[in-house]
Amino acid sequence: MGLEQPVTIAIVDIETNKVITYRNTKQLLGEDYGLLRRRRTEKQKLSHQNHKARKRFNFQQEGESNLGEYIDRLIAKAILTVAQEYQVSTIFVPRLTDMRSITEAEIQLRAEKRIPEYKEGQKKYAQDYRVQVYQWSYGRLIENIKLICEKVGIVLVEAKQAKQGTLTEKALQLVKSANEKNLKKK
Repeated sequence: MGLEQPVTIAIVDIETNKVITYRNTKQLLGEDYGLLRRRRTEKQKLSHQNHKARKRFNFQQEGESNLGEYIDRLIAKAILTVAQEYQVSTIFVPRLTDMRSITEAEIQLRAEKRIPEYKEGQKKYAQDYRVQVYQWSYGRLIENIKLICEKVGIVLVEAKQAKQGTLTEKALQLVKSANEKNLKKK
């Protein structure tokens, strides 16, 4: 889970630590991917309207639609489809407590790439990017994934996600982290 893609999945063979297949949000949602862009636009407009309302001391803020919840269900359903296709027994998800530091690390890395060797510029870029970046409800998404796992008997494990690396590397690290934790318990 991260900033650019709300969710990316990787099917990993635990014995060989090799990625069998990889799917990003666009591949998971397929034809419904346009809903994600619509949701992002909707969220930005709502945020801007609420900001203007606070400036006018009008504390009556606009509410959100249920589009985000619908997209979460679509993503969870797509994950289940892939999991059943590859006969997955366990789904690993990042711990929610780590998501803030993960997104902050992504923003910082993006700022360093965009403006190398200029700390003040990086700080300003990161600040501006935080304002425009889309925030996803990872808790709601994980809850939807838990529900589908319970229905079909797939085990759901929360583990520590790496802060840096490609999405595939992060997925491998997530699986390794969970396996190391399980080995220590035994």
